[in-house]
Amino acid sequence: CLSTSRIVLSLRAMGSGASCTSKDEALTHLSNFSVTIGQDYTDAPKSWKGDAEIVEGVVKQDGLALSYASKELKNDRAIVLQAVEQDWEALKHASPALMEDRDFMEEAVKLDWHAISFASDALRNDSELMMQAIRQDWRALEYASKDLKRDQMFMLEAVKDDWRAVRDFAPKQLLEDQEFILEVVKLHLQAFSCATQKLRMSRGFVVKVMQQRWRAIDHAADMLKMDQTFMLDAMKQCWRVLDYAPSNMISDRVFILEAVKRDWRVLSCYASTAFRNDAEIMLEAVKQNVHSLECAANTLTKDPEFILSAVEVNGYALMYASEDLKNDPEVAMEAVKQDSYAFGEFASDELKSDQEFMVDVMKENWRALEYAHDDIKHDREVVTEAINQCWRALKYAAPALQADQDIVSEAMQQDWRALEFAPKSITGDRDFMLEAVKASKSALRYASDALKNDTEVVLEALKQDGHALIYASAALKKDRNIVLEAVKQSSQALKYADEGVRADREVVLEAMSQDWRVLEDAAPKLFKNLAFMTEAVKKSWHALEYASSSLRKNHGFMLEAVKQDYRALNHAPLSLKKDRDFMLDAVKVNWHCLDYAVVALKKDQEFMQEVVTFDRRALGHYSTKPLRNDRDVMLETIKMDWHALRLAPEAVKRRDRDMVLEAVKQDWHAYDLVPPNLKRDPEIVALVQDHVGSNPGQVLEAVKQDWHSMTHAKATLSDAVKSDRDIMLEAVKQDWHALEKASDSLHKDREILLEGLKQDWHALFYASDVLKNSEDFMLGAMKYDWHALQYASEDLKGDPDFMREAMKQHWRALDYASEELKNDRDLVLEAMKLDLGALDCYASEALRDDRVFILEAMRMVQRDGYAFLYASEALKADWETVLAAIQQSWRALDHASETLKQDRDFMVEAVRYNWRALGYAATNLRSNRSFMMEAIRYDWRALEFASEDQRSDKDMVLVGVKQDWHALDYASEALKKDADFMLLAVKENWIYMHAGETKEDKEWTPPIRRKKNRKVRKPSFSYFAAFSTQGPKVLEPVKHRDLEALAACKSESEEHWPNATACWCCQWLRKVRGTYELEVKKKKRRKRRKKNGDENSDGEEYGDDDDEEDGDFSESEGEEDDDY
Repeated sequence: CLSTSRIVLSLRAMGSGASCTSKDEALTHLSNFSVTIGQDYTDAPKSWKGDAEIVEGVVKQDGLALSYASKELKNDRAIVLQAVEQDWEALKHASPALMEDRDFMEEAVKLDWHAISFASDALRNDSELMMQAIRQDWRALEYASKDLKRDQMFMLEAVKDDWRAVRDFAPKQLLEDQEFILEVVKLHLQAFSCATQKLRMSRGFVVKVMQQRWRAIDHAADMLKMDQTFMLDAMKQCWRVLDYAPSNMISDRVFILEAVKRDWRVLSCYASTAFRNDAEIMLEAVKQNVHSLECAANTLTKDPEFILSAVEVNGYALMYASEDLKNDPEVAMEAVKQDSYAFGEFASDELKSDQEFMVDVMKENWRALEYAHDDIKHDREVVTEAINQCWRALKYAAPALQADQDIVSEAMQQDWRALEFAPKSITGDRDFMLEAVKASKSALRYASDALKNDTEVVLEALKQDGHALIYASAALKKDRNIVLEAVKQSSQALKYADEGVRADREVVLEAMSQDWRVLEDAAPKLFKNLAFMTEAVKKSWHALEYASSSLRKNHGFMLEAVKQDYRALNHAPLSLKKDRDFMLDAVKVNWHCLDYAVVALKKDQEFMQEVVTFDRRALGHYSTKPLRNDRDVMLETIKMDWHALRLAPEAVKRRDRDMVLEAVKQDWHAYDLVPPNLKRDPEIVALVQDHVGSNPGQVLEAVKQDWHSMTHAKATLSDAVKSDRDIMLEAVKQDWHALEKASDSLHKDREILLEGLKQDWHALFYASDVLKNSEDFMLGAMKYDWHALQYASEDLKGDPDFMREAMKQHWRALDYASEELKNDRDLVLEAMKLDLGALDCYASEALRDDRVFILEAMRMVQRDGYAFLYASEALKADWETVLAAIQQSWRALDHASETLKQDRDFMVEAVRYNWRALGYAATNLRSNRSFMMEAIRYDWRALEFASEDQRSDKDMVLVGVKQDWHALDYASEALKKDADFMLLAVKENWIYMHAGETKEDKEWTPPIRRKKNRKVRKPSFSYFAAFSTQGPKVLEPVKHRDLEALAACKSESEEHWPNATACWCCQWLRKVRGTYELEVKKKKRRKRRKKNGDENSDGEEYGDDDDEEDGDFSESEGEEDDDY
């Protein structure tokens, strides 16, 4: 049937002779593609089957037509590839030789991956060719050879696109290979389900897999999930693993307690009411997060012992205590110890009004005064006790007590700033403020304007500190005597004085006696006054900085300054520095003044000779060569100071033995300056050696004076000195460089080496190889400087145990570790425990590509996902790695690849872990309605990132409301005003109702009290949707038949907020339950009456509900009804 129906069997049509009688007609026929079905092929000319042009035209229409071509054309690569392009099954008609041609098969696979099924066995073992097919479709793996399927690297590459390749084609030996399964799970979580049962039951292996992707527990063996120890270990990866725990485990108290110790959020999802009523479990949760008390049962929040224990852990636990306990002094006192704000916000007003209690509270925490009742703030005893704790308590005292001098004085004894809270009646009291400024000069700051103008008060403050002048009145700042008193106390007070007083010579000079810099605040006209500036320069030569240019040119004035300090010439003009007479006079005062002479004067031989006659020390710095070559001048200079030998030209020293001998006679250290030709002069050498000594004992004494003397010991003593431990120890104590002179045997001496280390860690350069390879010695050396590790042996640098000990002294010790250890994950993580900076220093390329390392680093560096910045690009683009990172910090997405942020499936998974991840999703994703709906299903808070249009989408917002009524906060204003939508929202989550609160204080209000025997209209269900903007929207009234169902309802507010049960919904539900109970009683009575034959009495005595008006509840039952 197929053979006659295929249009591509055009050759048969051509072979009929009736339709196509020539090649041209056949080609025309193919171009028009007008074919008559069912014509006999046997009549077609054989030449056409071997004609490449005709066959090519046919296979373009249908590749299976290749079956009618000649053998030669079936071996033609171009024609066969043309056929394959139309239908890959055409290969079954191609020549077998082509199936072994690699180049041909590569082209065929590019056209259609199914082509690989016809390849020869040899080509199916070609990893590159097979991978080309697999990249098109994972199912191509079916045709790979067994050897390739056993190749781990090949299979890992092959299964990248689809995990089903593992399920369908991986051999058993790979499914038993832990390394292979771990690598595959990195790619696809579902692949873990393909592992052998043995692996999925292996506790250690499953934990390893979960370190990569915690949801792998879904595919672990059921026996493992029933193991409590394993499940608790698994919680280290994610507390949500309890989703997979069996119900009997979740109901086990010991297990839940241990789980809560690991993560308190277990309570919200898995703990039963009994566990939420367990004090020990709840206290463990409170230690982690005080808001875990939201999960606590009502009975527990009413338990004094439990609440007290919770408050001891966190003062804010008082928030969840019952009203009675909020009024409990012991509980409230414990809250005060923890946090005054917790006390102020949640303790009862009755306690805040209790005088005796508040006195005790002040002893614990004075800040609680802020939250005390107004009557308490008027209580002297309470306020006094608070101020005894801290002067700042005055801020919260009543105004009457803030105006009490005794109270304010008490506060001021601690700090003068207490006056900040005192009223004007205090700060304007002269006697009080006079005493205050005696205690603290700064008290003047808070004095009244009148007192700031009071001479006696201001002077008293100035006696304490001259800076108090800043608070004085403008009039007193002009008073010369006041300012003079201020600058005596503090020179800086001058800047607060009036400009006229700052021009007073006596005042400014008095200030200068403390600090010359006060001239900056002096009046400028003083800087031109010769008499004033002369006095100023006598006090400090730095005053020249402010002298006028005319004064700086004054010969006598500048010499007076030079007498104070030669550096005064820094401010001298160039004309003075060129003046020969002035510079000679200056040099007579201090020869260092020559520093400032112009070059021309320094080259003047007569000038320099005259200078040298004043002070020969000038020779060393400023003389010209002729003077240094003058033997008499140099000899006289050396007699004054042997150091002058340094200045003598080398030629002069070589030919003048007497000059050198004179220097050595003064001090043997001059031997270092002796020219080579005189180094062996017997007399000179003898002088030096006589100083050093002729035996080790004398050398030791010389070394105590200067260790260099050991280098000049007699040749016969040289080896003995270098090997003498006492001599070398003394030398090294002076300078570690002496180690260079020590013998090899002493380079092994720990004490000598440690003496050198105390000065410089480079002393280890001279340590022997034995010491450099000693763990104890090197660790001891590191106590002086961790850089000492640089000289450790290569064996020690490659020893992980040694490096761990070294890192305990300084984490940077890893700088000197071997390259292998620098790439050691555990070692780098240990360094990070010591200092998080190790991540910056040692995150090598290998470690950046290590998933476990990066995730562990993120756990340690809990700083907005910062550690993920160091992950390799491959890890930043890896699903599972980024998701694991998000679990620790959602901000890790900031460093994830942009490709992932645009991947819908990934972002949905990311939102499951943390709804804030949605903030990093690509704009086109966030504008996608279905994507946002899926995100909101995982967490209603995803609505925060919804657009304005999406916030107006009823279905989208309702999805969020189903989870939490707060989702309505994100709804658009138009949607909130839509009555129909709001009623739908209430049906989804009825807790969102405002009928029981008022607009003014947002507190629960009691229901309207009903008069006895007054019929009350039955509230319809719309009371649950009574919003402040809409008012009650009447829905279908509650039917009589609904009573039984409604009576079974429980109020969530009654369960969670027992003190907020006076809302309409709770009152209504209680009314419904009461009415239902009455109905039940009536039915029982009717049955009893009917049984006794007195049916009418029931209606007469008890009434009949059928007579009642629909929609009303009757209160004719009297006391019985009142009870409800």
